[in-house]
Amino acid sequence: MDHLRHAKMWYRLVLLLLSVAWGFPAVSHGQSYVVVSLDTLRAHTTYGVVVANIAPKTQHFRFEIVANNQSIARTSAVDIAANGLKQIDLNINQLDPDALHMLQVWDASKGVLLNATSVACSARSYVVLFQTDKPVYKAGDKILFRVVFMTLDLMPVQEAGITIFLTDPLGSRLKQWSSAPLQNGVFEGKFQLAPEPSFGRWTINANINEQTYRETVQVEEYSVPLFNTGLKIIVRFQLQAQHTLNISATRVDDTPQKYSISIGAGNDAYVGLFGVEERTRIMSSGENDLSWKKLHRALQPFNEQHADEFLHDSFKRVGALLLTDGYEPDVGPVLNAQGRVGSIFAEDEAPREHYPETWIWESVRTLDQRIQTIERTLPNIGTYYLMAFALDSTYGLQITKPARLIFSKDIFAQLHIPPSLNRSDEAIGHCLIHNYGASVTVFVEVQPNLVNTKLVLGAGETESIPLKLLFEQVGDVKIIVTLRISNGSIIDTVQQKISVRQRGIVQFVEDVRLIHFPKMSQTELNLSVELPKQNIIPDSGKLTLSVIGSFPNLHEYDLLPMAGSSHMNGSTNVLFFQTALTIYEYLRNSGLLKADSLAKFSPLVEVALQNQLKFRMKSGAFSFLGYDVYDRCGSVWLTAKTVDSFIKATEFVHINDRNIEASLNWLQEQMLPNGSFKEACSSELDRAQINGEYELSLATTVLTSFINNKYSSKYSNLLNRTLTMLLKAPMDDVYIIARIAHLLTLMKHPSRFTVIEQLNKQVIDVDGAFRYWLERKHPNDEPSQRDTETTAYALLANINEGTMASENIKRVAQWLYKRCFSANRFIVTAENLIGLQALGEVAKRIVVSETNISITLPSMQNIVVNEINRDLLQTLPLTRATPRAMVSVTGLGSAWVKLSYKYNVA
Repeated sequence: MDHLRHAKMWYRLVLLLLSVAWGFPAVSHGQSYVVVSLDTLRAHTTYGVVVANIAPKTQHFRFEIVANNQSIARTSAVDIAANGLKQIDLNINQLDPDALHMLQVWDASKGVLLNATSVACSARSYVVLFQTDKPVYKAGDKILFRVVFMTLDLMPVQEAGITIFLTDPLGSRLKQWSSAPLQNGVFEGKFQLAPEPSFGRWTINANINEQTYRETVQVEEYSVPLFNTGLKIIVRFQLQAQHTLNISATRVDDTPQKYSISIGAGNDAYVGLFGVEERTRIMSSGENDLSWKKLHRALQPFNEQHADEFLHDSFKRVGALLLTDGYEPDVGPVLNAQGRVGSIFAEDEAPREHYPETWIWESVRTLDQRIQTIERTLPNIGTYYLMAFALDSTYGLQITKPARLIFSKDIFAQLHIPPSLNRSDEAIGHCLIHNYGASVTVFVEVQPNLVNTKLVLGAGETESIPLKLLFEQVGDVKIIVTLRISNGSIIDTVQQKISVRQRGIVQFVEDVRLIHFPKMSQTELNLSVELPKQNIIPDSGKLTLSVIGSFPNLHEYDLLPMAGSSHMNGSTNVLFFQTALTIYEYLRNSGLLKADSLAKFSPLVEVALQNQLKFRMKSGAFSFLGYDVYDRCGSVWLTAKTVDSFIKATEFVHINDRNIEASLNWLQEQMLPNGSFKEACSSELDRAQINGEYELSLATTVLTSFINNKYSSKYSNLLNRTLTMLLKAPMDDVYIIARIAHLLTLMKHPSRFTVIEQLNKQVIDVDGAFRYWLERKHPNDEPSQRDTETTAYALLANINEGTMASENIKRVAQWLYKRCFSANRFIVTAENLIGLQALGEVAKRIVVSETNISITLPSMQNIVVNEINRDLLQTLPLTRATPRAMVSVTGLGSAWVKLSYKYNVA
């Protein structure tokens, strides 16, 4: 960060330091200093320190940022003359946000520590704002968006490692911009939606130096009419030669429909313009544009630490620390640096939704001349909302208040038709003709070949013309309404698109193959799918080939926030315990562990261990209630879950063997003569039933904590009796079958194949794209959380024994991913953790150190998968009469290849 960008940040702090320094008396021992520094460290930023030497001779200082009282993260030395003042900038790279950081001030000449203070550490180093042209999109729309990257002082980020990608509601990455280019801190992107996209929440993800920020938009079916008035209304934007951003609208030549809009901004500023019809702003609570309120929310995590603390400490009130060997006077209140925008946060913003086609989405750079002009035509009748923002290295971010332009007509048409229609289905639409002028005769033409009508409209009248909509061809149909007066002149034209789709229910059949080349290899794949022999609607089939280098696409920055702690009672804390362990295991299985991953997860495990020990009883059992509750009792389920977590946690922290063995001994004492387990007291029984832990599932939970560890041999009696009880039990519950099948595969028991075979007979296929297991009591019931667990355990059992083909593994994994993690639903639940464990086993199958694969069709169409795009879902449409394809695969690494045939059945 250059000195210009530092100037504003440090201006107030330097004034504080000088006021303190001037208040110090002369000293005789030759050493007096004042140090002012920031109170928070942030990765990939500059940490500033200002030091004043009040002694009558030159002093030699060394400043160190120390992590956990041992490793030096950054150091800098400086010589300061008598009564001198200097600023030191420490460039901070990666930081461990869980480490304890300190700023230490040393006498460099004597090697003596003069002073030290703790410094907070924040994982967020940037302010990132998103702007889209609409919050809601429909099929075939183009998503236009901007991502604004700023430092905490709202200056543009100039250089950083930035990746931006777009994901659909299923979490598939469909577009990616690696090493995304910035224009003065702003990235502009666009993405064309398909004619039949996935409806739901789409997510724009921005990753800068391993920090991820997100914004969502909706894709759904809706209909908004587009007006084509045919009237040229020129709007001029001018960037005036002034440093502040402003926007104003004035009429041109006293013509009500024409406006000249002037915009002023600083030199070499990026200016983003955005205009849309204002009526859309009152239809939703979405906020897709830039506003001071949106900025305020983005800044709240950075400001809240100073909101209520240190009310009488002037330095900490502005995010600074003061170190000195003299008296620290109170210099009185100091205004916070963010005060320059505080009054604007109170501005009211109307809710918004359902934007029609965007009127203005332009950007300009002022460069040296500072004056740019663009011309646009207003597309619609109504009131328009117009705003702009500017970002430059001198004045930072500036956002205008919205300007409003009004355009009206005396006579115009309005269409009300559905956004889509099935082929051969009939619907009724309406065409409204409004007259806000004098009485008039109009001729209405509606194409294609729908209606021709003559209307006599009185002043202020509106007529409705019904439209019979019936189409036999699949595709987009444009409905065009033209209004003419008696002399044949066109006074208004309206056009709107309606999508005509195939009738019937959409089905998929797929052929999925896993390519795994540990070394350079080549092969031919003959992909084909088998179609049902009847009920397929003619001409409804669509064939596609898709390839992805990694699945599932879950990364550390997605999963780490799930490990946020919760310590309300023993069960939630053990869930936090399991979350940290499961995420670490997933990252290891998928080859995503980094050098600092262990350092990130170890503190989480240590905290979970300390908190879980609060719920330990002298007997070795664990209770849902804390140690200070008199009548608490031990829980079989909680003790088994805790012991299992303790054994896995020994990789991170030291846990006394006697604590683990005491809990295992207590569990053994709870075993009934037939090998089953029951909760000891009513409160624990109620909790067990809430968790779905009845007799058989509780026994599998207990047994899991005793197997495949160094303690197993001591408890062979428990293992044999409980396992015998489970195998003799009637297997009429698919959840229990899945739990037992998974348990048997872990134990390598000979009965495992029989149980897995029985389990796989109950699998359900849906649309040819998903496979899962359901415990539904009624055919129309939606999948439950227990069904998620059932499917995860079933997948783990099949993977452990290799009893499921690759294409079926992918289908089950897709269903689990959709249930647990689609649409950014990274919620900590027991079933999601089991799902993550199963997805980790899927990812483990295709882990390679390098990926560079080329997939070629006979038509010479080609897809390349490499390290840059391996997370991207790449799809090619194929024009074939039959659903099959031959592909040639060459290279190194792993990838999933899928031939998919989508069709409709009656």
